[in-house]
Amino acid sequence: MTADRIRGIGTTIFAVINSLAAEYNAVNLSQGAPDFDTEEWILDIAKKSFDKGRNQYAPLTGVPELRSAVSELYQKQYSLFYNPESEISVTTGATEAIYSTITGFINPGDEVIVFEPFYDSYISSVKMAGGAVKPVTLHYPDFSFDSSDIEEAVSPKTKMIILNNPHNPAGRVFRKEELEIIASAAEKYNLIVLSDEVYEFLVYEGKSHIPFASLEGMKERTVTVSSTGKTLNATGWKIGYASAPEHLTKGIRKVRQWTSFSVNTPLQLAMSEILPLMGPHLEEFRTRMESHRDYLLKAAENCGFKTAHAEGGYFFLAESESLSGLEGLEFVKWLIREKKVALIPVEGFYMNRIDEGKRLVRFNFAKSLSSIENAVKNLMPE
Repeated sequence: MTADRIRGIGTTIFAVINSLAAEYNAVNLSQGAPDFDTEEWILDIAKKSFDKGRNQYAPLTGVPELRSAVSELYQKQYSLFYNPESEISVTTGATEAIYSTITGFINPGDEVIVFEPFYDSYISSVKMAGGAVKPVTLHYPDFSFDSSDIEEAVSPKTKMIILNNPHNPAGRVFRKEELEIIASAAEKYNLIVLSDEVYEFLVYEGKSHIPFASLEGMKERTVTVSSTGKTLNATGWKIGYASAPEHLTKGIRKVRQWTSFSVNTPLQLAMSEILPLMGPHLEEFRTRMESHRDYLLKAAENCGFKTAHAEGGYFFLAESESLSGLEGLEFVKWLIREKKVALIPVEGFYMNRIDEGKRLVRFNFAKSLSSIENAVKNLMPE
């Protein structure tokens, strides 16, 4: 009796793996949620915020204090100005911002270009809007693409490109020249760009994040999505935001008023105080995640995986087939049962190159060092 538009949408792989990990008491290196707590100073600000007497509905657009803080952050960090009244919308995590953008602009039959391997939320949102996904494959092991790959994917029905930078699950940080290829296609074919930048502050090896909207001519056609959950290690607070020119923001807000409508008021107020103070946290968090990445990359290689280097985010991908003779989900189930370690199979994040995806699994290094060490101990050959 389900609607046709959701009939082909299954249970997210993250729910499946988390359930199996709990059943077998496995070390869980799957979902992108750290197992160490948010910093105490951040929690203190949040606790005090609940005592300030603003515990009713927030405005649809988000509390003015947080929208102003986000606007100031973009100005200070990237020299990008977004009007806090008309161009910034607070959402229930980045996921709602993504859903609202896709639903607000994609008609049945419209095509959306998505880079694979992809974050699965994009695909489900496009399908629920009645759109069609046109995947462009990032070439393993460096996850690069060519301008011809995008040209071949574009058709008269193409309306949007979804970009994820830094990239989940590949850990790729796109070069400026690569972003300019996407920008050129967007301008040439009059496409909207949905740029998911939730890992913008987790870029390693001294590299810098380049917001897609900062490229020449792109701000007027780009919806930029980010998340305080990833930035501040508070994923359970589910406070994200979409920044876009007013003509695009209107479409996002029309959808939002019929979904969650508003986001937790005290935590929005807390975030408005936290964002201007987060500089030292970001430096420490980035250094910590980079050291965890380095340790787990080397350990995974020693355990028999062939790893792909990650330049940003929480994750890296690795080839797995030589370890058990199994591939994809079956290999991950074997790991959970026999090795008591949970990873994410990547086959479901591909449409064109599913066979390539079956060889890959995703490691999450945004975990405590003790969890990573326990996982490595379990993975070591006997």
